[in-house]
Amino acid sequence: MAAHFVLQGKGGVGKSFVAYLAAQYLRDQEKLAGCFDIDQENATFAQYASLAVQKVKVMDDSRIIDQRQFDGLISSILEKAVEQDVIVDSGANTFSPLLAYLLENDILSLLAETDIQAIVHTVVGGGDLFDDTKNALDSMVSTLPPTVKLVIWENEHFGPLQKSDGKPFEPKWKEGPSLAGRVMLEKRNHQTFGVDIRNLLASRKTFNEALASPDIPLLERQRLKILRDDVYRQLDEVQLWN
Repeated sequence: MAAHFVLQGKGGVGKSFVAYLAAQYLRDQEKLAGCFDIDQENATFAQYASLAVQKVKVMDDSRIIDQRQFDGLISSILEKAVEQDVIVDSGANTFSPLLAYLLENDILSLLAETDIQAIVHTVVGGGDLFDDTKNALDSMVSTLPPTVKLVIWENEHFGPLQKSDGKPFEPKWKEGPSLAGRVMLEKRNHQTFGVDIRNLLASRKTFNEALASPDIPLLERQRLKILRDDVYRQLDEVQLWN
């Protein structure tokens, strides 16, 4: 069993898309017990009805974080992740509070003690987003304990993932969480694959719902299948479970 946290302090880099992909993969593996969305401004993940995502309000009307709501979230995770996995999508507005809560209350050790593997999924974006997203990754690596597994999603949509000196991104660190694997969200033809994925997300359908829909043209469904199968193949190679 595992608790998956999608974390990234930079907004607009594809966190909810990663949660959306991971949730479908886990469900198709018959390993998904529940989904939670704690993004307080753009609860995109919660809009996918077939994934039955529970929206958790962790911020009051004055935009103050309610730590007790995090207590309730963790209690739900401990209850649901008895036999299957859960996934939590956070927003840029809840990144720092959630990470601080997990560390301050030693939640990651608590999960380990109850045989629940903590897995953090984070997005590193290319182009102009590289430095900010890489800095957020470095911050997590420096604070997360070795019991945590880290999955890096590399999003080429915004440009190539490379350092200022032109060298390609290569995640390396000596201490902290173990690197469970990397998933590449490859930049594809924006006139075909790009339009297809935008239409899919706008419809709030899962890949399987879209592939079963006769209202979607055959070639569009074919490209969606290519996208889904590519991500699933990469996730098959990620060490999600012990």
